Amino acid sequence: MTNEQKREVARQLLNAAGTMIEYWDENETGVPVQEARECVARWLARLPGTDWDVRLDQR
Repeated sequence: MTNEQKREVARQLLNAAGTMIEYWDENETGVPVQEARECVARWLARLPGTDWDVRLDQR
């Protein structure tokens, strides 16, 4: 896989994570949205590329 392909996969994953956080349901999950956002951002912070999703906390 090329670096460009890896960046595209990372971009798609970040977009999906942003969508997940956008529609996060605290009542259904029992997890506050801010805590979920911080957790996801921490997990994904090392992905390649520069296409960070603004719905996630800043890197």
